[in-house]
Amino acid sequence: MNHTTEGKQNINISDIAAALGVSKTTVSRAISGKGRIGAETRAKVMDYIEEHNYRPNVLARGLASSKTYNIALMLPAEFSRFEQPFSRESLSGVYKTAVKCDYDVVIAIAQPNNIDPIRRIVENGKVDGFILFQATENDAVIPYLQEQGVPFVLMGSCDDSRVIQVDNRQMAACQELTTILLLQGIKKIALLGGNMLNQVNKSRYEGFCKACDNLGCKRDKNLIFTGLENDILIARAAADVIANGAECIVCMDDIVCAEVLKYIEKTEHCIPEDIKVASFYDNQALREYLVSITALHFDAEELGSVACRQLLDLLDGRAVEHKIELGYQVVLRESTKLT
Repeated sequence: MNHTTEGKQNINISDIAAALGVSKTTVSRAISGKGRIGAETRAKVMDYIEEHNYRPNVLARGLASSKTYNIALMLPAEFSRFEQPFSRESLSGVYKTAVKCDYDVVIAIAQPNNIDPIRRIVENGKVDGFILFQATENDAVIPYLQEQGVPFVLMGSCDDSRVIQVDNRQMAACQELTTILLLQGIKKIALLGGNMLNQVNKSRYEGFCKACDNLGCKRDKNLIFTGLENDILIARAAADVIANGAECIVCMDDIVCAEVLKYIEKTEHCIPEDIKVASFYDNQALREYLVSITALHFDAEELGSVACRQLLDLLDGRAVEHKIELGYQVVLRESTKLT
């Protein structure tokens, strides 16, 4: 007995082929728009599909177009980064955009100096393309994907002009915020940051340096610390720059800033009276801190969404821009007010 609800027919490619007296291959070609098929036959198939409200499922479309309808989002091995708001929001942007286009997102983890997990995904044909989350110096994944001819988009920046990149205007943003602080009359600005192999940290550092150089403000090496990979190193650097007379501590990301604030809380220093603080990335915790923190605001979800759209356009054979730079906002708050 046929229990199909009236007005709704659960048909598949085989049913369409039998009803029209054509092969399943012909139906697949009509749906995918690929392969040799007459215009009259294509129109007949598409009219039947429209009349019967047929919507091919992902598997059927994949078979018809040689696509998996999966994309891989490649994350670095240090999971602590993905506990942070920026990472979660940008991943959300990728996922929401992919889902709207009937794609699923596969998470791939890049281990340092080991691309075997990525190689297995590529060789087993599990995905149609990759989105890379940021880039590091001498990144082995990028040349591998280029060699294999696998479409990918970098959510970040790198020096290889062949790579399709989507990033915020990191250097310009950091230069603008640093310039504003210097023009306020703050001369002894300390800079604390993480791993300089990460391109985002290099861009932010360059922005800081450009601002200092343009205004003729000499950079004090005793006030600049990079490679701060854990809370102990960050606290030690904060103590050193305060001891060396820093008037303001600029943090290259919100992770560093959170640890700097924890250190200051343990001291007798007050923000902004004794020491000012700013961050090259904003998040809700910094906005809601006891003294709201001056920061750069980037739309992380937009970054993920645009990167995903670029990859999907690339997979569909559409022209894409090779580098998109998204905007930013400088948000001045209590932590850098003059007292």
